[in-house]
Amino acid sequence: MGETDHQRLNKLAFAAAGRLPDVSDGLLLELERARVSFGRCGASECRPNGIDG
Repeated sequence: MGETDHQRLNKLAFAAAGRLPDVSDGLLLELERARVSFGRCGASECRPNGIDG
């Protein structure tokens, strides 16, 4: 996931927090998980399925 997509989804999750807190929480957790997974390797080195190597 690119940085732009991550930022947009993060803003969407925060905007939905008041009306759909469960959905918002789930999206924020997945965004954090994606960032941690992406941080393990450079963008050009990561496999599309998240497995680096």
